[in-house]
Parts: sequence; structure tokens; C-alpha cells
Amino acid sequence: MFDLKAFGNRIKEQRLSVNMTQDELAKRAGYSSRSSINKIELGLVDLPQSKLMAIAQALGVSPVYLMGLDETQSAEDVSSDKLSAHEAKLLNVYREYPDIQPTIDKILGITLDGYVNVYIAANSKSNRPDRIIRMSIEDVERLRNAPESDDTLM
Repeated sequence: MFDLKAFGNRIKEQRLSVNMTQDELAKRAGYSSRSSINKIELGLVDLPQSKLMAIAQALGVSPVYLMGLDETQSAEDVSSDKLSAHEAKLLNVYREYPDIQPTIDKILGITLDGYVNVYIAANSKSNRPDRIIRMSIEDVERLRNAPESDDTLM
């Protein structure tokens, strides 16, 4: 028989280890209030698979770990590099403000859809204004590896 109390304790321990409140976990997992997380942590309710996946993702662990089937995995094991306390704080702030995430991604050059924005400077010969275009990462790499001039093609 599955031990809901141990399951709830594991969620609570993991939540506290990543410095997350019940409110934050509730928002990230798609619950409307922290009381749902409180009931889960107390072992009072069972979770549907979709919520188990959402909570595991929000906590940075696998559902298998939360269910107690893999005792060794922690949030630090999910990535090959362990997060420092500073990195964990940055990640928590990043998650708290989804409205600024695209701007931060842009500053850091992070792309998840395979495209990047490329700044095209004005060319005196064409008299075109500066502009920004979207290019695939593959096309950007081709441009980086392209010859400097046509002379190198011969």
C-alpha cells in the first residue's frame, strides 16, 4: 500500500530544500491555493498523475523520487552541476516573475524554440535601416562559418 504521509513528507522536504513556499509550489503546479499543497504534504489526499508530474517539475525532481522509489535523487541530481545558494536564489526569482523571463532570456541569449533575434546593421550601399530578424540557430552557425569574401570560394 502506498504511504501518502511519507509521500507528503518527501514533497515538503524537497520544497523546503529549494526554499519554496507552499504558495509558490501551488502556483507552479497549477493549484489555486496553498491549502491544496498543505493537504498533500499532510498525506490527506492522493494526487492524479498530472499533478504529480507538475509538482515534481516545480521541485526539480522526478516523480519516481517523490513517490519514494528512488531514494538517491534530489533536485541537485537533476542537472549535472550542483546549484550554489546564489544560483538557487536566482532561479527562484526567475520563476517568480514570468513576465520578465523573456527579457532575461534575451539578455542571456537563451532560446528554446530554435530561433534567435539577429541585429542587422544598416548598409551604406543599400541605404536600409537597422532591423532585427529571426533566424534559426543553424542559419546563424552557417553565417558564422561562411567565408569572409567571395575570393575565398575560388
